[in-house]
Amino acid sequence: MLKGKDPSLKIKYYLIGEGQETRNLKELVSNLHLQDSVVFVGACDYDTRNRYYKLSDVFIMPSIAQKNSIEGFGIVFLEANFYKLPTIGSFSGGVVEAIIDKKTGFLVKPDDLNDLVEKILLIVKNKEYKLEMGEFGHKRVVNEFNWAQIINEYIKTFMSVL
Repeated sequence: MLKGKDPSLKIKYYLIGEGQETRNLKELVSNLHLQDSVVFVGACDYDTRNRYYKLSDVFIMPSIAQKNSIEGFGIVFLEANFYKLPTIGSFSGGVVEAIIDKKTGFLVKPDDLNDLVEKILLIVKNKEYKLEMGEFGHKRVVNEFNWAQIINEYIKTFMSVL
């Protein structure tokens, strides 16, 4: 869909990690003839993963809506923000806590491919907006998700319970 909307886009999608859908995704990439655009990195160490963050323009991890399934917090969105990447994730579970919609990235409707494509194009075609989101996300991670801040929040919570 992205290539159909703008054939001039140069897209390289790096899929990092392994999961139960990896085989299906590889088959889908083959069937759609996207082998030149999608790279399956597989499981890797933190240094390798961080190099991919540094090389990237946007971090995308949409969720597939599944019955009785809730997406966790999504620390990977904060990790990507640390590297000044805007993020795209689904309105699902804890992801809405990790992404500030339109500030650190975009929240998209689960299983809505059109919404996802629209948001990717918005980031890719608006370099200044992309940079603003990256900077805002980075500052947020550094200021709100550092260990001193987290410890203070725990102390406040424990004190309010006591």
